[in-house]
Amino acid sequence: MTLTRNYFLVDDHALFPEIQELLAEVEVTPAEVSEMLRRREDADVALQGLVEFLQGKKMSLQGRHDGN
Repeated sequence: MTLTRNYFLVDDHALFPEIQELLAEVEVTPAEVSEMLRRREDADVALQGLVEFLQGKKMSLQGRHDGN
């Protein structure tokens, strides 16, 4: 997670596996990820916010598939 390293000097975090799984399931740009990370100064809070953002995108995507 290069962006996390750039913003918070964090090389590993408990949320990385979940974030990587979500990133594989939804389309998101590096700019969107960057924006989510820059909203908070605390790495834990920023990464949790990113997880929530990605989960929201996943739910939205699932809702579109369920509606078809």
